[in-house]
Amino acid sequence: MTAHNHSQRPAETDAGPTDFVHQALRTDMMTPPELHIVPVGPADWRQFRSARLEALAESPEMFGSTLSREEAFDEQEWRRRAARPVSFLASRGDQVIGLTGVHEFDGVWVVVGMWVPPGARGTGVVDALMSACEKVARQAGADTLVLGVMEENKAGVRAYRRLGFQPTGASEFVCDKGCELWMRKSLLTPGTPPAGESTR
Repeated sequence: MTAHNHSQRPAETDAGPTDFVHQALRTDMMTPPELHIVPVGPADWRQFRSARLEALAESPEMFGSTLSREEAFDEQEWRRRAARPVSFLASRGDQVIGLTGVHEFDGVWVVVGMWVPPGARGTGVVDALMSACEKVARQAGADTLVLGVMEENKAGVRAYRRLGFQPTGASEFVCDKGCELWMRKSLLTPGTPPAGESTR
């Protein structure tokens, strides 16, 4: 895999969903009982907006954006954002209890915007959201998944370690919010060579 410079936060992409995403996500993914993980589309913009703004209000230090900035977005902007591949909402019943996204930046698949409200933390939501992200990345042919987590988010760092992520050694200072650590997870089955690498 080509080395990727994480010294700068990847730019957002406006690319539309790809065919493999539609195939991978045509059916709602379900994990533990009553926990639903579903991909977001333009029709879901209200739910997506509500969850995103709640995340920015509850954990402002964990995001590169701000609540005031995104509260000003109009419906067209939220529909545009909801259309980008690939974002997920987690829910139990009618209650949204988490969101995240996984996007390709310069050939690297990156988990972005992971958030679970305090009352749902430790209940398997992060695991289920990450599983959905890994499925998309694998179906796209990725052998590695990358994410950034704020250094002071000790619980998040522990959760990602438990899920198989390890620090890359790279970090980034995010405005006045602190240091963001980059972590990486191999998606290869043990003994499987990276794509394009010969086994001989």
